[in-house]
Amino acid sequence: MTNKKQFLRNLNKAFAINDVDYVSKCVTDDIQWDMVGEDIIKGKTNLKRVLIEMGNDILFDLQIDDIIIHQNKAVVEGTMSSHEGKTYAFCDIYTFASGEHPIIKKMSSYVIAMLKHPLQV
Repeated sequence: MTNKKQFLRNLNKAFAINDVDYVSKCVTDDIQWDMVGEDIIKGKTNLKRVLIEMGNDILFDLQIDDIIIHQNKAVVEGTMSSHEGKTYAFCDIYTFASGEHPIIKKMSSYVIAMLKHPLQV
């Protein structure tokens, strides 16, 4: 597994358990997080505030299905399941800042609530 893939795996695990300190170490000061259809969070301070507001009330079990990396872009696809039984499919698109060590400067997150019994076609 490449360094960037392990970095993204660890970052997604930190998001799933709302590890604000770890997540904040993985992003630039001018991070932009586009929660598609919801909000756009700009800056590390605002990102930390949003994560703190989310709290530890909803912790997720994480299943990463795929990680694709090309140059300074990466995509992570998977599912998250809450302990209350809600499951969400997600696709996160990351842009790395230039530099020797991986650090995220932009994220776009697509999240869809899953049906309990998806239709089979």
